[in-house]
Amino acid sequence: MRAFELEAGNLKLEDLEKWLEELYPITLSKISWGKIERSHQSLIKHVESNATIYGLNTGFGKLASEKISQDHLSQLQFNLIVSHAV
Repeated sequence: MRAFELEAGNLKLEDLEKWLEELYPITLSKISWGKIERSHQSLIKHVESNATIYGLNTGFGKLASEKISQDHLSQLQFNLIVSHAV
């Protein structure tokens, strides 16, 4: 079975239509994985520097000025994903 390699800028409407018809696997390109890794490392660097980053280590909306402690950051992100999934 063929797979579509996803990379920034190469997704076309025709690709999505083909995927919906055939449901073939979608993979990420090496370039995409590299970008994800660089983004992850940047986030780690900012969190370790104690920088304030909205939604990453703060509350949301009216609670944006509330800094979330380091030991609760994973729970904050989990809760964000769950709330959006609902």
